Formats: sequence, structure tokens, C-alpha cells
Amino acid sequence: MYIRIASGGISNIQGQIIFVEVDISNGLPYFAMVGLLSSEVKESGERVRSAIRNSGYFVNPGRITISLTPGNIRKEGTGYDLAIAMGILISSKAIDISNIDTKSLEKTIIVGELGLDGSVKKINGVLPILLKAKSEGYTSCIIPYDNSKESHMIEGMRVYAVRDLKETVKAVMGSLQCYENNSNKYFDKEYVCEIDNIFGNEYAKRALLVSVCGMHNILFMGPPGAGKTMLARSISSIMSEPDMDEKIDIASIYSVCGLLKDELINIRRPFRNPHHSITLKAFTGGGSYPKPGEMTLAHRGVLFLDELPEFRSEVLESLREPLEEKYINIVRNKNSCKFPADFLLVGAMNNCKCGYYPDRNICRCSENDIRRYVNKIHGPLIDRIDICINILRVESKDIGNIYDKSKNVDYKKIVNDVQRIQRDRFKSESIKYNSQMDNNMVNKYCGMTKTANKLIKEVYDKMNLSVRSYYKIIKVARTIADMDGEDMINDIHLAEAIGYKNDIIERG
Repeated sequence: MYIRIASGGISNIQGQIIFVEVDISNGLPYFAMVGLLSSEVKESGERVRSAIRNSGYFVNPGRITISLTPGNIRKEGTGYDLAIAMGILISSKAIDISNIDTKSLEKTIIVGELGLDGSVKKINGVLPILLKAKSEGYTSCIIPYDNSKESHMIEGMRVYAVRDLKETVKAVMGSLQCYENNSNKYFDKEYVCEIDNIFGNEYAKRALLVSVCGMHNILFMGPPGAGKTMLARSISSIMSEPDMDEKIDIASIYSVCGLLKDELINIRRPFRNPHHSITLKAFTGGGSYPKPGEMTLAHRGVLFLDELPEFRSEVLESLREPLEEKYINIVRNKNSCKFPADFLLVGAMNNCKCGYYPDRNICRCSENDIRRYVNKIHGPLIDRIDICINILRVESKDIGNIYDKSKNVDYKKIVNDVQRIQRDRFKSESIKYNSQMDNNMVNKYCGMTKTANKLIKEVYDKMNLSVRSYYKIIKVARTIADMDGEDMINDIHLAEAIGYKNDIIERG
């Protein structure tokens, strides 16, 4: 008897529908699997046969042929076990197939790894598989119980979360209850550094606010202990909440990597803080069959690089294209893929190797040492940073100073209001933030007063700016004007934006 069951796999970070075809016929005992299979898929035959036997089902010996189609797509992972087992049970009539609704089964996708005892184990990448299945018209899914939280964002699909092969048989026969969405029970708050708890450095806080409002890349410079890292970590406390599309993007990436937490409905923007010893492959993604790296894990969130000059040169240079294109291409002999990499870059560094320049009472670095240290951040990368802030040592009068909360700025409200202005402005475009504008959009949406237009022309010549830097200053000025509720960019907005860029030029 022949049977075809829909299952799913992952290609790069996208879900893929894979059909498991099972044919059992009379003859000498024989078991074969075909379909461009990886080693772990080939091994599923042994897992499946042991799981069926240990679950109490008997399959008559015969010729068993299993094909995973399409045949030109490489199959990886252990998520096909459950579909293969159900195909064998139905095809061999080891279960009562008269109780199975074949039309319903055709619209059901089955994924999961089997243990030798018949238990169903968690797999990576369930969410993107279900998203793909829904787009293809599937109405039901059978998934491991431990993956059930990943189904909360999939509306309009019946979800059967199973613990073992016996429950899977009940689900196929329609006698197992659908999974209930109780995701609100699984929210576990994480510690977030609040920007209001950082003493002093009001100028740096203002720059950080501008950065988050328009999603402009920012670099903090200053002596050790001045608050660079705390400012960077406080970004999570003022960023806007991701919308549903962004949550799905984030959750899909983390599902593929096996990093998705239970509290799916409360997905936050990611904050990735890799150590400076990270390898290029771990940073960009890669491998024989490419997997996402830190750039992609920071998608829709923040990539924080502390001690920026200490990162390897090839790691820093790999940032160039993603900062412009918002994705990264990984090319290998066996495969190539495009990973999303739309993040806010936040960097932090000292002014010299010892960290205390320009305080010559402490710093003993020579001019050549200082220049050599700063020049580890090459010009092309500096050119892609919109804002640079030199953070000063906190004064003693500000340490432990408890501010009047009623006078504090509501940073998150400002971010939400300014980003709402940007969404309304770009509703006919494919972007959301000022930093994402191309040059034509800058000319269209960044109207300036005559004095502001004259100022930017003069600065372009005097500071020997690149065309990229010229447009980045205007985009930052556009964000500052939005914060002030102004339609036109005036010379005050532009002067502030130039000041942020000037710090970069002086140190580049």
C-alpha cells in the first residue's frame, strides 16, 4: 500500500514542505530510504523501527521503500521520524485505517523526532515550518509537545502536541484534543538596565535617544567606567515593542537555532553582545550547510560590540555590506543562502589602549600608539556609523544622585511617538525608519530651510565628507526634526547631527 504524508524541514532559515512517501509490498524483508538524505535522516530508519516495536505496534515483514520529496532538496535533521513512522503504520495497516479521515490527513503536517521507546522529542525550526505550512494551505499540524509554545503565533491551524507515538496515532484518528494556548503563563521577566538609573552623561543619553528613534548606528568612546556599556545595555528599556511581523521574524530565526524560549507571545527585540574573540563564522554565519551567526541573531534588534578595536579585523570588515544591505550572503561549495541582518549597531571603545586619553595625568600612550589603536576601526566602517559620542568621566556630584522621577524624560514614549511619525511618512515605502532611506528618499522626505541647506554644503567641503556621510547627517537631522515635531530640517537640527558625525571624523 502507498501513502504520502506531509512533513517539513529547514532550508537556510526558511521552512520547507517535504513529503514522506511510503510504499510497502510483499517480498523479502527490505528497508530503503531515498531522497538526497543527510546522515541523521538515513539513521531515522533504525529509530523508527525500534519506536514502532516498543510502542506495541506490529508491522508485517515486507519490502518497505521510503522516499522524501522533492528529491533535489537536501534533507537534514531528525524531524522526519514521526511522519515516516505514521506512513509505515498506515501503509502496513498496523492501525485501523478505517477511522482515518484521509482528506484531513492531506491537510496535516507532521514533524518530530522519535526516541527508541516511542517518545516524541523536541526539534529545532518548528515555527518556520508551520508558517510555511499555513501559507501552503495546511490546516492541522502534529508536533512534539515540547515545541507546542512555538505554535501560538500560528492562527487558524489546529495544533496537536504529542508526547509519544501512541498519541500521534490518536491525533491522526481524530481522538486527541487540540492544544490549548496558555502562553500567558510562561512569561519570565528578565533584568533590563533602565536608562533613568544611569548617572550623568545627559548629552550621551540624548544621542542614544536620537539613535533609537531613527535606528541610527552609534559608537560610544570614553575612559573605562564612564558608563559606555551601561548606556548600550539600557537601549532595551527604551526601544519600541516589535510588531507581529517582526516577532515572527525573530522567533523563526531563534527557532531554527534552538534558542526560542517558551514565552513566545512576549518576544522582545534581541540584544546580542558577542565577545571580541568571536570567529568570523560564528559572527556572520556559515558552515558546510550554513547556519545563522550573531548578525542574524541580532535581526530586528541590537548588535552590541564592546571593546570594538579588539575584534578581529575580518570580523569588523564583514559588517560593511550588512550595514548597508540589511542582509548577508553566505556562499559555500555545497550551498549558498541569504540571511537577514537588519540590526542597530552599537559600539563601545576606549580612546587608547590604556583607555584614559586625553587625560595625560594617567595616560602614558604615545601619539603613535593612540593613532594605531583608533585606526583599527577602518574608514569604511567609520563611514557607516551615524553617531559618535565621547563619554566623559562622571562627576562626583552626579554619583548616587537620585533624580526627581516626575522630571525625568519618558524616553520610550518619545521613541514610540517619533517612530509613529516615520511609519506614517513611509507607509507607501518598504522601510520603517529614517536610517533606512536611500538617497532618493532623502531628497523626497528631508526638506531643509535655506540656512540648513547652505550649512550642509559648507560642512561637506570643509570636513571632506563622503557622499555617504553627507546623507547620513541629513538622515540623523531628519530624526532630530521629528523629535521636535518639525516638518522642515532647520540649522539647529543639522548642527546637532553634524556634531555627532564630527566626533567620528576627528577620530577616524
